[in-house]
Amino acid sequence: MKKGVNKYGKYMGTENMKICIVSFTKKGYELSCDIAHKLKKSAYEVEVFTKCSRLSDENIKNSTDENFRNTGYISQNISDWTAAQMSEKKALIFIGACGIAVRAIASSVNNKLKDSPVIVIDELGQFVIPILSGHVGGANELAVLLAALMNATPVITTATDINNKFAVDVFAKKCRLAIVNKDGIAGVSSKVLAGEVVTMSVDWEHIPAKHRSLIKAFLDEADMSVDAIKTVDFPPVYGVDIVVSCEKAKDPKNGSIYLKPTQFVLGIGCRRDTAFENIDRAIRQSLLKLQIDISDIDMIASIDVKKDEPGIKEFCERNRIDFVTYTADELMAVQGEFSASQFVREHVGVDNVCERAAVLACNRECNKAGELIYEKHKYDRVTVAAAKYPD
Repeated sequence: MKKGVNKYGKYMGTENMKICIVSFTKKGYELSCDIAHKLKKSAYEVEVFTKCSRLSDENIKNSTDENFRNTGYISQNISDWTAAQMSEKKALIFIGACGIAVRAIASSVNNKLKDSPVIVIDELGQFVIPILSGHVGGANELAVLLAALMNATPVITTATDINNKFAVDVFAKKCRLAIVNKDGIAGVSSKVLAGEVVTMSVDWEHIPAKHRSLIKAFLDEADMSVDAIKTVDFPPVYGVDIVVSCEKAKDPKNGSIYLKPTQFVLGIGCRRDTAFENIDRAIRQSLLKLQIDISDIDMIASIDVKKDEPGIKEFCERNRIDFVTYTADELMAVQGEFSASQFVREHVGVDNVCERAAVLACNRECNKAGELIYEKHKYDRVTVAAAKYPD
């Protein structure tokens, strides 16, 4: 078992991270370039910046791999720069002292389920220390990866990890479950670390088949008896520690933490180079009509010609939602009745993108036909449809 990785496996989600590395000395900058080069080989998108006043923009450009984008000297206040990166949910790697990183991120830390992952590395490259969003954001996993690439030591401080114990937020992330009440994480973790029995009640009958499979696989792999995790019938007769259900929690005494399956897929179509603001507005309006939350969305789907569409990618990155695309032939092969557009077919080779993409994503994830619950709605340069995973 790798140092820093517990028996419950990978934390998932780091492969799609946008990573910003910032340094404060010439030596730190050189290390950041080396790290970026290694991450780039692993197909990560990396940006390299420095606050070292001895390095000019021209020197930076000449010494940095030409494929690294947005490299340069940070002239603005480091806290303001950090806030801008965190607003876009980028992972941040600080090369320098922990104190510098803590002060830089202080004003931008808001929610442990949404904060960007933040890592600190000393300028000699000896230690890799995740300091924010270790589980949900993936900082712990990224730290372990970086340490392996650098032959460094990952300094993991999360109690459940270092004690090789069950972590409910890792469980939720791996099983595609949204955490309804984040305050419940601490209560469950405290019981686990104290060696007390933790109870879990799952609504097996009504959660999607995809999530049933993920949860059962996790429980089987983890060997829950080792950690005294006891599963009980749903609905629970007495209060339990973890409740997994599609239904909104009605009685807060039923469990200390509520987890709900992310059971919807959005299909998106748009004109080329449609602004992020248009994408965001179209999706938010659709969610209001559907009366669901952004946390209910498991993934967003479209046609492969949109795989690098900036507005869609930015929305998915900011909201930590997977983005999948399919070929025109794959979309046309989807069975069902869809609102057809000859204009769309002439341009991309399929008569409908958003509806077919949403249904196909459901089909691929569950090996069953998904239900189209929200037909194509047109907004400014954007079309949105939604499908739901079958039970």
